[in-house]
Amino acid sequence: PLLILLHGATQSSRIFERFTAAADTAGVILLAPDSRGMTWDAIRDDFGPDIAFLDQAIMRAFDRAYVDPCRVVIGGFSDGATYALSLGIRNSRRVRGVVAFSPGFVIPARVAEKLPVFLRHGTRDEILPIDARSRRIVRVLRD
Repeated sequence: PLLILLHGATQSSRIFERFTAAADTAGVILLAPDSRGMTWDAIRDDFGPDIAFLDQAIMRAFDRAYVDPCRVVIGGFSDGATYALSLGIRNSRRVRGVVAFSPGFVIPARVAEKLPVFLRHGTRDEILPIDARSRRIVRVLRD
């Protein structure tokens, strides 16, 4: 399996280093790229250089290791969760699931196939309050 993890705003992929040993033990390839700027491009404007970079990183992972294309999941935290959700629903034929921790929103898209989504949000989050964010996202995803 390939697990793509996307960091939050002003963070870097280093926040996911603590998962490396568990991923290795489970036989999971962990891909945690850095955004090209302080956060992922679609958070600020529209999809752009981060998509190209992410595509290259994914292709490199497929080149370097055997990756079952039916076992690719994308996830993230905060802005990374927003980006992962938005990319996942756009690419539901390439990604088999999304894991989103405290996303801010989802960029609407036409969904090719239903996609399993695990969404988790802290009830005391003051930056991205659950009622204004994740609960609203759940309603959008169900529609």
